[in-house]
Amino acid sequence: MPALIGGFGKNKIQTLTTLVSSNDEKYNLNLLRSKFGPYLAGLIEADGSFAIHDKNSKAKKYAPKILIVFSLNDNPLAEKLASIIQVGKIYKRENQGCVLWSIQNSEDVIKIINIINGYFRSGKIFELHKSINWFNENLNTGIDILPLDFSDMDSNAWLAGFSQKKVHFSISDDNKSKVILNFKLKINVDLTNSNESSLIHWLSLFCAISKYFETSFITEVKNYPKCTFIIYAYTLKSKKKVLDYYSKYPLSGKVYLDYFLWLETFKVTGGNNLVNIQTKDKLTNLRSKFLSNKPYNLRVTDNLNNYLPCINNSNLISKRSYSTQTGNNSNLYINKAWLLTGFSDGEASFYISILKNTNYSTGFSVQLSFEINLHKKDRAILELFQSFWGVGVIRDGSEFVKFKVANSEDLKVVMDHFDNYPLITQKFVDYQLFKRALDIIKSKEHLSIEGLKKLVSIKASMNKGDLPLSLSTVFPDLIIIQRPLTQNQEIKNPFWFSGFTSAEGSFFAYTYEDTRSSLGKKVSLRYSLAQHSRDEVLLRSLIQYLGCGQVNVRANGKAVDFKITNFNNLINKLIPFFESYPLLGAKALDFKDFCIIAELMKTKAHLNYQGLEAIIKIKEGMNLKRK
Repeated sequence: MPALIGGFGKNKIQTLTTLVSSNDEKYNLNLLRSKFGPYLAGLIEADGSFAIHDKNSKAKKYAPKILIVFSLNDNPLAEKLASIIQVGKIYKRENQGCVLWSIQNSEDVIKIINIINGYFRSGKIFELHKSINWFNENLNTGIDILPLDFSDMDSNAWLAGFSQKKVHFSISDDNKSKVILNFKLKINVDLTNSNESSLIHWLSLFCAISKYFETSFITEVKNYPKCTFIIYAYTLKSKKKVLDYYSKYPLSGKVYLDYFLWLETFKVTGGNNLVNIQTKDKLTNLRSKFLSNKPYNLRVTDNLNNYLPCINNSNLISKRSYSTQTGNNSNLYINKAWLLTGFSDGEASFYISILKNTNYSTGFSVQLSFEINLHKKDRAILELFQSFWGVGVIRDGSEFVKFKVANSEDLKVVMDHFDNYPLITQKFVDYQLFKRALDIIKSKEHLSIEGLKKLVSIKASMNKGDLPLSLSTVFPDLIIIQRPLTQNQEIKNPFWFSGFTSAEGSFFAYTYEDTRSSLGKKVSLRYSLAQHSRDEVLLRSLIQYLGCGQVNVRANGKAVDFKITNFNNLINKLIPFFESYPLLGAKALDFKDFCIIAELMKTKAHLNYQGLEAIIKIKEGMNLKRK
């Protein structure tokens, strides 16, 4: 669990200490977060707003406030939420046809932020981050700025909160033999005060929702920066996905009643549009019974009592309760191990350092090390290696960061890993030679000239095979060990390929001039992976492994490229693979942007100006251009 509530400095408001003054209060807040965090985040992203003081404004400075808008029919829902979370006030605005949940007290706003932080999925996260920055700068609250939630759509109740006022369930049965169940999720977004990334986040979000419901979405941009995003569920398959989600994470208030009738109708018709007279009669009786069963307000209240309060005020207890969980998930460990092996096949190096040193009888000192050098934006990957193995040091440079294991005992951990989860590129040969060098050092042979020669010979066969002048001149008659080729290059675990792609793969989006296009430009996507020609066999095996792709040998014969450019193969084979076996680091972000562009192309959005502009903005932040 990330730190949610930071320390408060001298400038804190006095009553703020009561919010975190005891373990019980912290527990209550974490309980609210675990039960309501995703739902409330979705609700605010769809129907809420943050009022944040503009630093450049001369107006009186004020702390951030939160306002959430409900329909008049959902007044019981607003009252229930305010009662459970114990923040803000409810204002009924009948002349405006809405109910407002106004959260203005700084303590209340901070409480809400701590409940929802880390669960946002849309471009509205920038407003949340601005609010957090305001409190951190002015009240010294120390609240962490957590990123977007990219977890699976059905992993929490976020979509239920987001749908609360934006989803429409309707039934069309005017025709005697037809009953059509309609589902629509629609939201209007005003990007007037948002940055360019906000549009990308909204596009990404609706790509994810439509993908989960196994349908597509429509983007309407009639008067930019005002945009409309719409998702329809047309097919039986997508309607079943709708039912699966909302049965797992129920809606609340009035929309639940619409959903309930929609659900019962689906049960009677089986989702089929064409029905007979008997089925029509059943539906008529169902609707009549439903409408006459209870007054509207009582049915809404029943729904709130049954579904909304996963906790209520009585659950906010004065004693801490604890649960323990033991056991090792062996599959998780194995998958992570193969992920690191795949990444090592791409980025790791085994080094033998032999330097002049008069303190040794041979005139040279020797050190063996395992190293990975990455750009600083991928430091988290090196931290993963360090935490998984429990060895090694990370050293930061101005632009790059290095993970290094040099201690002989620590290297044993590395060797054990690669013995159990072997490398499969030609780097496996470097690993075998490195092990031989390690055995020479363990037996102290390197302290003699003959032993040192063996190490120099091994070093000359590893990696690129270049010896520094300081060694080649001292050992001119050196016999170089013949470097064998790796024979067993079978991919034994799909996470190996995820790790290897995280290191060596690339996701590209191209826009180029095309006079046949109405916009004058065309968009294409490509996945590619380049290796030394000695790993040509491995790259050719990927064609069978993925069921697609092609391999090209470069003109100089020193390198080979594996590529997938066919759009259907990209969306039906490659993208589903990496969704099942996630990537690491910045490459995961490139893949996410790649998926957004693919979804835009799939829905033909790239054929209109706004969609094309969105794609150009996305690709401008990918790969080497990613900050």
